[in-house]
Amino acid sequence: MMRRALLLFAILVCAAAIPSGSILAFQQMQSTPVGMDTAPPKVTQTAVDCGVIQYEATELFNVPDPPVTPPLPTHQIDKGIASITMSAVPASVNARLVLVTAQSFPKDPSYKRFTFRVEAIDKTKRATAFVSVRDWNEPTQNVTTIEVIIEPSIPTLSDNSVTLTARANNTVTYTVTVRNSTTAPIVVNAIELTGSALFTLTSGGGTNITLAPGETRQVVVSYTPNLQSEAGDNASLSIRTNCGDIAIPVKGTGTLANLSTENWDAGNIMKGVKVCKSLGFKITNNGSATATISAINVTLGAPELTLAGPTPAVPFDIPAGGSVDVTDLCFTPATESGVFVGAVTLTTNAETGDFVADVTANRAVNSVDPVILQRLNVRFDASGNVIRYDSEASALLFDVRGTVVGNAAENARKIDAQSFSAGTYFLVINEKPAVSIPVSIVR
Repeated sequence: MMRRALLLFAILVCAAAIPSGSILAFQQMQSTPVGMDTAPPKVTQTAVDCGVIQYEATELFNVPDPPVTPPLPTHQIDKGIASITMSAVPASVNARLVLVTAQSFPKDPSYKRFTFRVEAIDKTKRATAFVSVRDWNEPTQNVTTIEVIIEPSIPTLSDNSVTLTARANNTVTYTVTVRNSTTAPIVVNAIELTGSALFTLTSGGGTNITLAPGETRQVVVSYTPNLQSEAGDNASLSIRTNCGDIAIPVKGTGTLANLSTENWDAGNIMKGVKVCKSLGFKITNNGSATATISAINVTLGAPELTLAGPTPAVPFDIPAGGSVDVTDLCFTPATESGVFVGAVTLTTNAETGDFVADVTANRAVNSVDPVILQRLNVRFDASGNVIRYDSEASALLFDVRGTVVGNAAENARKIDAQSFSAGTYFLVINEKPAVSIPVSIVR
């Protein structure tokens, strides 16, 4: 009995000797989780949407479970999420990390559950990333790394752009294939074409279109350029979905043939004298497409105006930027006076330009009153190599083709003939009325 009383007294004395603060420290130490954390965080995929995958990271693995209070040093106790980061190496491509539960990770209390997302920046393209989730284990953290791959949840197109070329006022088409390359159905809100009205969707357009996995849809674009389309036309083909839109440029160029036709001033020609256009009259194609000449006809001025052949024989082509000289265009006056107007017309597939060669001439007087001829005294002076005449009027000298080869001002009364070959010429003196007098150069 005495021994038990002494033991109780000793315990009371010891208790009185321990400061109250030390008792509090002991209690706090006992409430601090001791255990070890050998398990990395667990990461589970929880949702998938257009270009987005959502995950939940958890630190809930305890042995025993539920843990005892306080846990023993040998117990497994998950300590919570310390960080979630996107790895720099290997670098992410077209991806970003979005923290959902919070924007920071306090150690006390730590998060035992944490939600985060990985999103594709451009939902029309593939996204890849490596995400690391760490816990609070000390001194070395446990890490779980996941590879994230987000495939586009939108259709793919067979072409990145469409380029069309057509002759003005003609239609050309192009087919673009829209494919669902994913493993789930895709709802296409709209397939449409915007831009120049010269482009249209011949088929394949529409709204609220469901494409099963692997299914394709043919979209036909048509283009009908006009006469102003050489500078180019533009449009855009777009495929719109809830998961993103695709748009590709559509470009078109129209081509056409544009002709210019040379006119001919045959000059002063006397009755019965046949003159022909030297080297023929030129047809030039100033356009971007080949012109076909299917016929050439004298449409005004026949029979004085004639076209023998023509040469080259029709039909013939003139490429873009090219030209052709057409022979033989000739004029033979049937009377001695009057202005002649004629025309040669092309039949062609050229869209624009000048399709008519205009021909003009003056029918010159073929006979001169002997009194006038004597007064004017027109003659070739071989010693001076000049053609002389006795008039104060100006004059023009023509060869037999109607080409002006010399001239004289008023009061000159002569034309230098040093460079002229032997033959017959016509001197037209601008008196009132003008007279045309043949003159022979003899060498």
